[in-house]
Amino acid sequence: MGENRRFKRKICFTYKFYNSPADYARMREVSDRLCREYAISVIENPGGRAKNYAEWQAEQNGKPTHRGTIRADIDRAILASTTERDFLRVMAGSITADMNRLFAAQEKAQKYSF
Repeated sequence: MGENRRFKRKICFTYKFYNSPADYARMREVSDRLCREYAISVIENPGGRAKNYAEWQAEQNGKPTHRGTIRADIDRAILASTTERDFLRVMAGSITADMNRLFAAQEKAQKYSF
């Protein structure tokens, strides 16, 4: 048993798997075909990013959201301005007002924190 044994080393190479957009489109086609074949629903026109649950829930309960506030500020600025310069001036004023409200809320929260 005093033989000189050689131990084989296993060498592993790791390759990063990459798919091109064309590969993903082809996978989507195959997936849709299989879903239709087995009567599983298929999303025909996928949209963009959806709202997160907290934002959706706030809208359902009639509470203001960040996006809703920004959208309202932009709509207000469009109605109140006739030129691009006016629009930027009105937006700067609404951003300043939003920041003042945020700082006031933070100060109030710090006042009552332990």
